[in-house]
Amino acid sequence: MVKKKYELVCEEQLKKYAELAVGAGVNVQKNQLIIIHSDIENVTFARLIQTAAYDAGASNVVIDWTDEQSTKEFYLHAADDAIDHFPDWQAARFKEWDNAGAAYIRIMSENLNVFKEVSPKRMNRFQKTSRTKLKAHYAKIRSHEVRWCILAVPCFSWASQVFPYLSKEEAMQSLWQLILKGARADGENPIEDWEIHDRASRLGKNS
Repeated sequence: MVKKKYELVCEEQLKKYAELAVGAGVNVQKNQLIIIHSDIENVTFARLIQTAAYDAGASNVVIDWTDEQSTKEFYLHAADDAIDHFPDWQAARFKEWDNAGAAYIRIMSENLNVFKEVSPKRMNRFQKTSRTKLKAHYAKIRSHEVRWCILAVPCFSWASQVFPYLSKEEAMQSLWQLILKGARADGENPIEDWEIHDRASRLGKNS
């Protein structure tokens, strides 16, 4: 039996990755609202981030759960008027969060095959509608008026494409380590390591 993806990475490394997101990714402030966007497949990591955010002084940490399989069913079977509609209450959530000074952490785990049966046109129609309704929120994201970060988390299909000659477990372990190394989350002090990397990157841009 193939191990699950969170059984193929050390919990201590995951905690450091979570603390890096909280401490450097969005720099959580005391009594700040934190929103975590996560698919249900990543519940293990999302809860570690939630704990780290509370430890850093967050007033409330809301996990905004999604489910790729349910989303796929929506794209495949929802009526056309549902595909072309983004509910007002969804937009109102983001407006209230933004007005409260929330910081956003998104867990990204690319399952490259989950939407292969879905019409790109239907996906694009819904995404266009949602972007229109959330125009003010995305403007704040682009202007850095609100703090946000994206955390990459591997899945088996992604790992197998990156490391096609390894077994599923070996590919997953290898991609985990690649991601953690790239995020500077694999050392003794990830936040310090990230700050050193960030300063070096800024110096490089200015040279």
